Amino acid sequence: MPSARYFRLRLINNKPSIEISAVHLYNADVRVDSTATITSGFTTDNVILGKVKTDVPDASSVVTVNTTTLQNTAFFIHWNFAAATNVNAFNIFSSNSATTFINNFSLHYTIKQ
Repeated sequence: MPSARYFRLRLINNKPSIEISAVHLYNADVRVDSTATITSGFTTDNVILGKVKTDVPDASSVVTVNTTTLQNTAFFIHWNFAAATNVNAFNIFSSNSATTFINNFSLHYTIKQ
């Protein structure tokens, strides 16, 4: 992936709820998302968004998203970096249950400044 300022993880979902415990962006095995501003279509709550950025995901950092009350366009997590950033990998920490695990998603980026 080229360097970009904006990254968006779009969750493609057909389940009544999903669970997320963290999402991390990396460049060459180094986590790079800690300085980015994170937003989401499913919440504006900084506590919930902080859980998505948590360093060590565990049971206390699980965020449950009731997808039946959301429009499909709200299924996203967005990172805004201050400057173009190289991202070549990401890691999604989700539920250990097949009924709430995130199994379909896409990662988008834009190099627009």
